[in-house]
Amino acid sequence: MRIAPILLCVLLLACKKKDKRPADVLPPQAMSRVLRQVFLADEWVAVRSERDTSVKAFPSNIALYRGIFRKEAITEEQFRKSLRWYQDHPVELKPVMDSMMKGPLLEVPPLADTMSSGERPFRKRPV
Repeated sequence: MRIAPILLCVLLLACKKKDKRPADVLPPQAMSRVLRQVFLADEWVAVRSERDTSVKAFPSNIALYRGIFRKEAITEEQFRKSLRWYQDHPVELKPVMDSMMKGPLLEVPPLADTMSSGERPFRKRPV
């Protein structure tokens, strides 16, 4: 009979209400789309900086990220908050990552389209 109160407490703790996604956190489809573009931008800069030592990865990434955020109509703070929320909720992150990995890469627009005409992530090399 002493076990009944302990079991009741465990049962009540197990039935904890699920955390709802806050309104300012990107929905799963949008987060998947943005993360996919961010990962592709990172990879593109990494490959480019291996071939060209004059390329500075950090400024190049920042320019591409800003273009992605502008294209998706989100702020950097909204992306960071969403990323933190999904990292704290791995059950919600799994479908985002799974859907991000599905489909051909050609669905993602070219990275150059994400930048405004004034941004140049890479300097031209002197001839």
